[in-house]
Amino acid sequence: MNGYWIARMITRATSHMMLPARALVWLFVSLTPSPGLSQAAKDGDPIYLFKDNNSAMNTAISDVRRSLDPFFTAMAGAPAGANGFLLKAALADGTDRHEHIWVENIRQTAPGEFSGNLSNQPHYTDGNRGDPVKFTQNDISDWMFRSGDKMHGTYTVRVILPQMSQEDRAKYTAILAPLPKDR
Repeated sequence: MNGYWIARMITRATSHMMLPARALVWLFVSLTPSPGLSQAAKDGDPIYLFKDNNSAMNTAISDVRRSLDPFFTAMAGAPAGANGFLLKAALADGTDRHEHIWVENIRQTAPGEFSGNLSNQPHYTDGNRGDPVKFTQNDISDWMFRSGDKMHGTYTVRVILPQMSQEDRAKYTAILAPLPKDR
């Protein structure tokens, strides 16, 4: 498969929190010709591309899936000051492509199955911000929540840091909490 990870940077406030700089919407597009490493979307937000066999991105997603327990523990216990619990899920667009998009209002509907609402406006899949979605644990590609002035999780964001502008990289680096040690 000759696909690309596409990261789109957008400014977005979820219903639970205001993201400090920009929220990331990840897209995986299979069999897409490469338009280059970085390009601007129609609205001017940068898009970052990674080949689907990018070892750093694939390792980050594997680490995400192995580290879901701290996320679900924090979400269930909601420590004081913790909010903005989001999962990033791969949603099919009706072809071989999947859009990786943040989901809020997460509920576990059965073991390994979840529902929630789109936290961002999809660009490749049908639907709109706020629409209900269902996904499985195997669809999860990242997680995050805020506690105080720190963002926890955000494994895929860390892979993008070297591609970001110096200003964006500094903003994210300042707010990223250390990753859980039990990865």
